[in-house]
Amino acid sequence: MKLTDTVTLAYILLLVSAVRPAKGADCLSKDSTVSMRGLFALTVVLHHLSAYAYSGLTFPIFSYVGFISVSVFFFLSGYGLMTRYGQQGRGYLKSVLTNRIPRLVAIYLITTVVYALVFMVMGYKVTLRYVLWSFVSGSPLALNSWYILALLLLYLMFCAVFALFGKRKGLSLTMMATMTLCYILVLHKLGYDYHWYMSVPGFAVGIIWAASRESIHAMAEKKWWLWTIAAAVVFWLVYRLSGLTMIWSIPGLNLGSRLAAAATFPVLVVLLSMKLKLGGKLLNFMGGISLELYLFHGLVYAFLRSSVVYISNDALWVWLSVVLSVAVAFIFNRVFKIFPKPHK
Repeated sequence: MKLTDTVTLAYILLLVSAVRPAKGADCLSKDSTVSMRGLFALTVVLHHLSAYAYSGLTFPIFSYVGFISVSVFFFLSGYGLMTRYGQQGRGYLKSVLTNRIPRLVAIYLITTVVYALVFMVMGYKVTLRYVLWSFVSGSPLALNSWYILALLLLYLMFCAVFALFGKRKGLSLTMMATMTLCYILVLHKLGYDYHWYMSVPGFAVGIIWAASRESIHAMAEKKWWLWTIAAAVVFWLVYRLSGLTMIWSIPGLNLGSRLAAAATFPVLVVLLSMKLKLGGKLLNFMGGISLELYLFHGLVYAFLRSSVVYISNDALWVWLSVVLSVAVAFIFNRVFKIFPKPHK
Protein backbone atom coordinates (compact mmCIF):
# COMPACT_ATOMS: atom_id res chain seq x y z
CA MET A 1 0.00 0.00 0.00
CA LYS A 2 1.32 3.44 -0.99
CA LEU A 3 1.19 6.32 1.46
CA THR A 4 -1.43 8.09 -0.69
CA ASP A 5 -3.72 5.15 0.08
CA THR A 6 -3.78 6.33 3.70
CA VAL A 7 -5.87 9.25 2.46
CA THR A 8 -8.43 6.86 1.03
CA LEU A 9 -8.41 4.84 4.24
CA ALA A 10 -8.94 7.98 6.34
CA TYR A 11 -11.80 9.03 4.03
CA ILE A 12 -13.51 5.64 4.43
CA LEU A 13 -13.09 5.68 8.21
CA LEU A 14 -14.53 9.20 8.34
CA LEU A 15 -17.51 8.16 6.25
CA VAL A 16 -18.20 5.01 8.29
CA SER A 17 -17.93 6.89 11.58
CA ALA A 18 -20.28 9.62 10.32
CA VAL A 19 -23.12 7.36 9.15
CA ARG A 20 -25.97 6.62 11.54
CA PRO A 21 -29.63 5.58 11.24
CA ALA A 22 -31.81 8.51 10.17
CA LYS A 23 -34.66 7.62 12.57
CA GLY A 24 -37.24 9.64 10.68
CA ALA A 25 -35.25 12.89 10.53
CA ASP A 26 -35.83 15.23 7.60
CA CYS A 27 -33.11 14.17 5.18
CA LEU A 28 -33.06 17.58 3.47
CA SER A 29 -33.32 19.92 6.43
CA LYS A 30 -30.58 22.51 6.88
CA ASP A 31 -28.96 20.51 9.69
CA SER A 32 -29.11 17.29 7.68
CA THR A 33 -27.44 18.77 4.61
CA VAL A 34 -24.52 20.46 6.38
CA SER A 35 -22.68 17.15 6.80
CA MET A 36 -23.59 16.21 3.24
CA ARG A 37 -21.94 19.40 2.00
CA GLY A 38 -18.89 18.66 4.13
CA LEU A 39 -18.49 15.15 2.75
CA PHE A 40 -18.80 16.16 -0.89
CA ALA A 41 -16.61 19.25 -0.45
CA LEU A 42 -13.88 16.95 0.84
CA THR A 43 -14.55 14.57 -2.06
CA VAL A 44 -14.14 17.38 -4.59
CA VAL A 45 -10.86 18.43 -2.98
CA LEU A 46 -9.53 14.87 -3.20
CA HIS A 47 -10.78 14.61 -6.77
CA HIS A 48 -8.73 17.61 -7.84
CA LEU A 49 -5.67 16.37 -5.96
CA SER A 50 -5.93 12.95 -7.59
CA ALA A 51 -5.33 14.59 -10.98
CA TYR A 52 -1.75 15.35 -9.93
CA ALA A 53 -0.98 12.55 -7.44
CA TYR A 54 -0.71 9.34 -9.41
CA SER A 55 0.69 6.96 -6.79
CA GLY A 56 -1.34 4.49 -4.79
CA LEU A 57 -3.78 1.70 -5.54
CA THR A 58 -6.95 3.36 -4.26
CA PHE A 59 -6.36 7.12 -4.28
CA PRO A 60 -6.76 7.46 -8.09
CA ILE A 61 -10.40 6.37 -7.62
CA PHE A 62 -11.18 9.95 -6.61
CA SER A 63 -10.42 11.05 -10.17
CA TYR A 64 -13.72 9.47 -11.26
CA VAL A 65 -16.11 11.14 -8.81
CA GLY A 66 -15.71 14.86 -9.47
CA PHE A 67 -18.70 15.83 -11.56
CA ILE A 68 -21.15 13.63 -9.67
CA SER A 69 -20.00 15.12 -6.35
CA VAL A 70 -20.52 18.66 -7.65
CA SER A 71 -23.98 17.64 -8.91
CA VAL A 72 -25.00 17.20 -5.25
CA PHE A 73 -24.08 20.84 -4.55
CA PHE A 74 -26.14 21.98 -7.53
CA PHE A 75 -29.04 19.85 -6.31
CA LEU A 76 -28.90 21.36 -2.82
CA SER A 77 -28.72 24.88 -4.28
CA GLY A 78 -31.74 24.31 -6.52
CA TYR A 79 -33.63 22.61 -3.71
CA GLY A 80 -32.88 25.44 -1.27
CA LEU A 81 -33.94 28.16 -3.72
CA MET A 82 -37.21 26.43 -4.57
CA THR A 83 -38.01 25.59 -0.96
CA ARG A 84 -37.61 29.19 0.19
CA TYR A 85 -39.47 30.48 -2.86
CA GLY A 86 -42.35 28.18 -1.92
CA GLN A 87 -42.32 29.57 1.61
CA GLN A 88 -41.87 33.28 0.82
CA GLY A 89 -43.16 33.72 -2.72
CA ARG A 90 -42.02 36.49 -5.07
CA GLY A 91 -40.48 38.43 -2.19
CA TYR A 92 -37.75 35.81 -2.01
CA LEU A 93 -36.73 36.54 -5.60
CA LYS A 94 -35.95 40.11 -4.57
CA SER A 95 -33.83 38.76 -1.71
CA VAL A 96 -31.85 36.61 -4.14
CA LEU A 97 -31.20 39.59 -6.42
CA THR A 98 -30.37 42.12 -3.70
CA ASN A 99 -28.69 39.91 -1.11
CA ARG A 100 -27.63 36.42 -2.18
CA ILE A 101 -26.16 37.27 -5.60
CA PRO A 102 -24.28 40.47 -4.51
CA ARG A 103 -22.82 38.61 -1.52
CA LEU A 104 -21.61 35.75 -3.72
CA VAL A 105 -20.16 38.22 -6.26
CA ALA A 106 -18.29 40.07 -3.50
CA ILE A 107 -16.88 36.84 -2.12
CA TYR A 108 -15.83 35.73 -5.59
CA LEU A 109 -14.09 39.02 -6.37
CA ILE A 110 -12.16 38.92 -3.09
CA THR A 111 -11.19 35.32 -3.85
CA THR A 112 -9.92 36.36 -7.29
CA VAL A 113 -7.83 39.18 -5.79
CA VAL A 114 -6.28 36.73 -3.29
CA TYR A 115 -5.44 34.32 -6.12
CA ALA A 116 -3.90 37.14 -8.15
CA LEU A 117 -1.68 38.25 -5.26
CA VAL A 118 -0.52 34.72 -4.41
CA PHE A 119 0.11 33.88 -8.06
CA MET A 120 2.30 36.98 -8.36
CA VAL A 121 4.26 35.81 -5.31
CA MET A 122 4.64 32.47 -7.10
CA GLY A 123 6.21 34.30 -10.06
CA TYR A 124 3.29 34.49 -12.49
CA LYS A 125 2.52 37.66 -14.43
CA VAL A 126 -1.08 38.60 -13.62
CA THR A 127 -2.57 41.64 -15.36
CA LEU A 128 -5.97 43.26 -14.88
CA ARG A 129 -6.78 42.49 -18.52
CA TYR A 130 -6.02 38.81 -17.99
CA VAL A 131 -8.12 38.68 -14.83
CA LEU A 132 -11.12 40.27 -16.54
CA TRP A 133 -10.78 38.00 -19.56
CA SER A 134 -10.60 34.95 -17.27
CA PHE A 135 -14.17 35.58 -16.14
CA VAL A 136 -15.55 34.81 -19.61
CA SER A 137 -12.82 32.74 -21.24
CA GLY A 138 -13.73 29.50 -19.49
CA SER A 139 -10.52 29.54 -17.42
CA PRO A 140 -11.13 31.71 -14.33
CA LEU A 141 -8.05 32.83 -12.43
CA ALA A 142 -9.39 31.31 -9.21
CA LEU A 143 -8.90 27.61 -9.82
CA ASN A 144 -12.08 25.50 -10.02
CA SER A 145 -14.23 28.60 -9.44
CA TRP A 146 -16.29 27.98 -12.59
CA TYR A 147 -18.85 26.57 -10.14
CA ILE A 148 -19.51 30.04 -8.68
CA LEU A 149 -19.91 31.63 -12.10
CA ALA A 150 -22.31 28.88 -13.16
CA LEU A 151 -24.25 29.24 -9.91
CA LEU A 152 -24.63 32.99 -10.38
CA LEU A 153 -26.08 32.47 -13.86
CA LEU A 154 -28.44 29.77 -12.61
CA TYR A 155 -29.63 32.10 -9.82
CA LEU A 156 -30.45 34.75 -12.42
CA MET A 157 -32.25 32.18 -14.56
CA PHE A 158 -34.28 31.04 -11.56
CA CYS A 159 -35.34 34.61 -10.70
CA ALA A 160 -36.30 35.34 -14.31
CA VAL A 161 -38.33 32.15 -14.75
CA PHE A 162 -40.25 32.37 -11.50
CA ALA A 163 -40.85 36.11 -11.81
CA LEU A 164 -42.50 35.50 -15.17
CA PHE A 165 -44.14 32.10 -14.71
CA GLY A 166 -44.15 31.50 -10.94
CA LYS A 167 -47.95 31.41 -10.73
CA ARG A 168 -48.04 28.42 -13.07
CA LYS A 169 -46.09 25.68 -11.37
CA GLY A 170 -45.91 23.23 -14.24
CA LEU A 171 -44.85 25.84 -16.77
CA SER A 172 -42.24 27.38 -14.48
CA LEU A 173 -40.65 23.99 -13.78
CA THR A 174 -40.65 23.15 -17.48
CA MET A 175 -39.09 26.50 -18.34
CA MET A 176 -36.43 26.07 -15.65
CA ALA A 177 -35.51 22.63 -16.94
CA THR A 178 -35.46 23.95 -20.51
CA MET A 179 -33.22 26.91 -19.67
CA THR A 180 -30.86 24.64 -17.74
CA LEU A 181 -30.60 22.41 -20.79
CA CYS A 182 -30.01 25.47 -23.01
CA TYR A 183 -27.19 26.57 -20.69
CA ILE A 184 -25.60 23.14 -21.09
CA LEU A 185 -25.94 23.03 -24.86
CA VAL A 186 -24.68 26.60 -25.39
CA LEU A 187 -21.54 26.04 -23.32
CA HIS A 188 -21.00 22.70 -25.02
CA LYS A 189 -21.32 24.37 -28.42
CA LEU A 190 -18.93 27.16 -27.40
CA GLY A 191 -16.31 24.55 -26.57
CA TYR A 192 -16.16 25.12 -22.82
CA ASP A 193 -14.62 22.26 -20.88
CA TYR A 194 -17.19 19.67 -19.84
CA HIS A 195 -16.88 20.46 -16.12
CA TRP A 196 -18.65 23.79 -16.78
CA TYR A 197 -21.96 22.07 -17.45
CA MET A 198 -21.78 18.34 -16.73
CA SER A 199 -22.98 18.67 -13.11
CA VAL A 200 -25.65 21.31 -13.75
CA PRO A 201 -28.63 18.90 -14.21
CA GLY A 202 -28.56 18.50 -10.42
CA PHE A 203 -29.80 22.09 -10.10
CA ALA A 204 -32.99 21.43 -12.10
CA VAL A 205 -33.55 18.13 -10.30
CA GLY A 206 -33.27 19.92 -6.95
CA ILE A 207 -35.89 22.50 -8.00
CA ILE A 208 -38.29 19.82 -9.21
CA TRP A 209 -37.74 17.77 -6.06
CA ALA A 210 -38.52 20.75 -3.82
CA ALA A 211 -41.64 21.65 -5.84
CA SER A 212 -43.04 18.14 -5.42
CA ARG A 213 -41.37 17.25 -2.14
CA GLU A 214 -44.35 15.85 -0.26
CA SER A 215 -45.51 13.54 -3.02
CA ILE A 216 -41.97 12.37 -3.83
CA HIS A 217 -41.13 11.61 -0.20
CA ALA A 218 -44.43 9.85 0.38
CA MET A 219 -43.84 7.65 -2.66
CA ALA A 220 -40.22 6.97 -1.71
CA GLU A 221 -41.07 6.06 1.88
CA LYS A 222 -43.64 3.47 0.83
CA LYS A 223 -41.26 1.53 -1.40
CA TRP A 224 -37.88 2.82 -0.32
CA TRP A 225 -35.93 -0.31 -1.19
CA LEU A 226 -37.43 -0.47 -4.67
CA TRP A 227 -36.77 3.18 -5.51
CA THR A 228 -33.27 3.13 -4.02
CA ILE A 229 -32.22 0.02 -5.90
CA ALA A 230 -33.74 1.40 -9.11
CA ALA A 231 -31.89 4.71 -8.69
CA ALA A 232 -28.63 2.88 -7.96
CA VAL A 233 -29.00 0.66 -11.04
CA VAL A 234 -29.90 3.54 -13.35
CA PHE A 235 -27.04 5.67 -12.03
CA TRP A 236 -24.52 2.86 -12.40
CA LEU A 237 -25.63 2.08 -15.95
CA VAL A 238 -25.48 5.67 -17.21
CA TYR A 239 -22.24 6.35 -15.34
CA ARG A 240 -20.60 3.28 -16.86
CA LEU A 241 -21.98 4.20 -20.25
CA SER A 242 -20.41 7.64 -20.00
CA GLY A 243 -17.01 6.04 -19.49
CA LEU A 244 -17.45 3.57 -22.32
CA THR A 245 -18.67 6.19 -24.77
CA MET A 246 -15.60 8.29 -23.99
CA ILE A 247 -13.42 5.33 -24.98
CA TRP A 248 -15.55 4.71 -28.07
CA SER A 249 -15.49 8.45 -28.96
CA ILE A 250 -19.26 8.89 -29.22
CA PRO A 251 -19.63 12.58 -28.22
CA GLY A 252 -23.43 12.89 -28.18
CA LEU A 253 -23.99 9.70 -26.24
CA ASN A 254 -21.16 10.55 -23.89
CA LEU A 255 -22.70 13.95 -23.12
CA GLY A 256 -26.16 12.48 -22.59
CA SER A 257 -24.98 9.67 -20.33
CA ARG A 258 -22.93 12.05 -18.18
CA LEU A 259 -25.83 14.45 -17.82
CA ALA A 260 -28.05 11.50 -16.84
CA ALA A 261 -25.48 10.42 -14.24
CA ALA A 262 -25.37 13.95 -12.81
CA ALA A 263 -29.17 13.99 -12.60
CA THR A 264 -29.55 10.57 -10.95
CA PHE A 265 -26.67 10.65 -8.46
CA PRO A 266 -28.21 13.34 -6.18
CA VAL A 267 -31.47 11.37 -6.23
CA LEU A 268 -29.60 8.28 -5.04
CA VAL A 269 -27.84 10.31 -2.33
CA VAL A 270 -31.13 11.74 -1.03
CA LEU A 271 -32.82 8.33 -1.05
CA LEU A 272 -29.95 6.85 0.96
CA SER A 273 -30.07 9.78 3.38
CA MET A 274 -33.68 8.94 4.20
CA LYS A 275 -32.39 5.92 6.12
CA LEU A 276 -28.73 6.77 6.72
CA LYS A 277 -27.91 10.20 8.09
CA LEU A 278 -24.46 11.77 7.98
CA GLY A 279 -23.24 13.51 11.10
CA GLY A 280 -20.25 14.18 13.29
CA LYS A 281 -18.31 17.27 14.30
CA LEU A 282 -15.72 17.04 11.53
CA LEU A 283 -18.18 16.78 8.63
CA ASN A 284 -20.39 19.45 10.19
CA PHE A 285 -17.36 21.72 10.49
CA MET A 286 -16.34 21.19 6.87
CA GLY A 287 -19.93 21.64 5.77
CA GLY A 288 -19.95 25.04 7.44
CA ILE A 289 -16.90 26.13 5.44
CA SER A 290 -17.69 24.17 2.26
CA LEU A 291 -17.89 27.28 0.04
CA GLU A 292 -14.53 28.58 1.19
CA LEU A 293 -13.02 25.09 1.00
CA TYR A 294 -14.18 24.82 -2.58
CA LEU A 295 -12.84 28.27 -3.47
CA PHE A 296 -9.39 28.10 -1.89
CA HIS A 297 -8.18 24.51 -2.06
CA GLY A 298 -6.89 25.09 -5.60
CA LEU A 299 -4.70 27.94 -4.40
CA VAL A 300 -3.27 25.79 -1.62
CA TYR A 301 -2.34 22.79 -3.74
CA ALA A 302 -0.91 25.05 -6.47
CA PHE A 303 1.24 26.92 -3.93
CA LEU A 304 2.58 23.69 -2.46
CA ARG A 305 3.92 22.75 -5.89
CA SER A 306 5.25 26.10 -7.06
CA SER A 307 8.53 27.95 -7.42
CA VAL A 308 8.17 29.04 -3.79
CA VAL A 309 7.49 25.62 -2.27
CA TYR A 310 7.62 22.31 -4.10
CA ILE A 311 6.59 19.11 -2.35
CA SER A 312 7.37 16.23 -4.66
CA ASN A 313 6.15 13.42 -2.40
CA ASP A 314 2.54 12.74 -3.41
CA ALA A 315 1.30 11.57 -0.02
CA LEU A 316 2.82 14.51 1.86
CA TRP A 317 1.51 16.94 -0.77
CA VAL A 318 -2.02 15.53 -0.56
CA TRP A 319 -2.16 15.50 3.24
CA LEU A 320 -0.74 19.02 3.54
CA SER A 321 -3.07 20.28 0.81
CA VAL A 322 -6.12 18.94 2.64
CA VAL A 323 -5.09 20.19 6.09
CA LEU A 324 -4.00 23.64 4.90
CA SER A 325 -7.06 23.98 2.65
CA VAL A 326 -9.31 23.43 5.66
CA ALA A 327 -7.30 25.96 7.69
CA VAL A 328 -7.39 28.59 4.92
CA ALA A 329 -11.10 27.95 4.34
CA PHE A 330 -11.79 28.49 8.04
CA ILE A 331 -9.92 31.80 8.02
CA PHE A 332 -11.76 33.13 4.97
CA ASN A 333 -15.07 31.87 6.32
CA ARG A 334 -14.52 34.27 9.20
CA VAL A 335 -13.45 37.05 6.83
CA PHE A 336 -16.55 36.63 4.66
CA LYS A 337 -18.82 37.03 7.68
CA ILE A 338 -18.49 40.78 7.11
CA PHE A 339 -21.02 40.32 4.31
CA PRO A 340 -24.63 39.86 5.43
CA LYS A 341 -25.90 36.34 4.90
CA PRO A 342 -28.86 35.72 2.58
CA HIS A 343 -32.24 36.02 4.28
CA LYS A 344 -33.65 32.69 5.42
